[in-house]
Amino acid sequence: KLPTSFVHGDIISSNVMKDNNDKLWIIDFAVSNYLPRIVDLAVTSCNLCLNQNDKGKTIQSIKMILEEYQKYNKLTDYELECFPLFYDLANAMGILQISYLHSFGEISKEDKFWLSESEKGLNFSTTDFWGSIIQKNNNGYVRIWNN
Repeated sequence: KLPTSFVHGDIISSNVMKDNNDKLWIIDFAVSNYLPRIVDLAVTSCNLCLNQNDKGKTIQSIKMILEEYQKYNKLTDYELECFPLFYDLANAMGILQISYLHSFGEISKEDKFWLSESEKGLNFSTTDFWGSIIQKNNNGYVRIWNN
């Protein structure tokens, strides 16, 4: 039921570069694949929208990402309904990956940063958090919540 497309799968700050002309470039297509298109939105929300010190700013950033995406590719109700699950999965994958490396004693400063990001992302992910972002209206249609 989820629309698929070619997705990068790992749009995080270290995979976005800016050149001398302020043009942005996405690099490192190692995990790219043909997947549900909300994968990129979920990973981006986990890594580029998270403000560990401010849940409200995180909510604003995720809303902005979803609203901007919708200007070019309308998300289905089902995609919006599934989005919180994909967000949680992306954070859980970050925790599992770093925990696996840690079990071998192979954890770097960067790994600790990503572990902290993923843990905070999951801690933010509550009914209230998502209720501030995604709402069902009286007809059952899912939409991005505008306060």
